[in-house]
Amino acid sequence: MFRHERGNKAHRFSYEHHTGHILNDLTIDHLCNNTLCVNPEHLEAVAKGENSRRRNLYEYEYTKNEYCKKGHKRDYLNKKTGQLDCKTCKLEAQQRFREKNPGYQMEYYYKKKLDNKDNK
Repeated sequence: MFRHERGNKAHRFSYEHHTGHILNDLTIDHLCNNTLCVNPEHLEAVAKGENSRRRNLYEYEYTKNEYCKKGHKRDYLNKKTGQLDCKTCKLEAQQRFREKNPGYQMEYYYKKKLDNKDNK
């Protein structure tokens, strides 16, 4: 998270720095649909309604695709969003997390075991 002296977020600061002042009633739309992006070429100042319409259109296009970005078939129902996601990509992400954090699960179970002993 980046905050400038006026409290602007990084994407708003980037847009103002490269293109000029943003009117108060406009929001910054990420044309690349990556909300972490601060590339001024990927940002556009639009009305809140237009930003919402574009987001809904992007989500509709995303959910109607039968395949994920990597080309896998969407075959997993995400309980949080209610949308079909790619099980292969989810398992790959879990594997990457476990490789980066090898003791994560062991710490969780060890702590749980200690808590159970304390409660007895």
